[in-house]
Amino acid sequence: MSGRQAKILSAADLTDLLVFASVRIERIDRIGLELGMQSKSYLHVEEDDPLSAVADLRRTWTMSREAWQIRTETQMRLSCTRDIFLLQGSLRAWEGANEVRRREWDRSIPRDFL
Repeated sequence: MSGRQAKILSAADLTDLLVFASVRIERIDRIGLELGMQSKSYLHVEEDDPLSAVADLRRTWTMSREAWQIRTETQMRLSCTRDIFLLQGSLRAWEGANEVRRREWDRSIPRDFL
């Protein structure tokens, strides 16, 4: 099962606001393994203001067989000011209901005239 959809939240300007969503589930019957992926992307920029640009990406991956299940969730947000790119991200991982790992990033990267 898989699907992808894009939704334009503001029809006035196609660059204003976009949301892309995708879900995919595959099963390998021979070994009883199920793989899943869900993603959502949010892109935004205001007319005549390139410094308003934001990209927010979210992904969830799952893998399971019988009672065993793992899941990872990632998130990344990129925006900028006149002088720096702002990059924020996170990773969370679970085995069953137990969160086994969490990591977060928050970086400022000089634009160096970009």
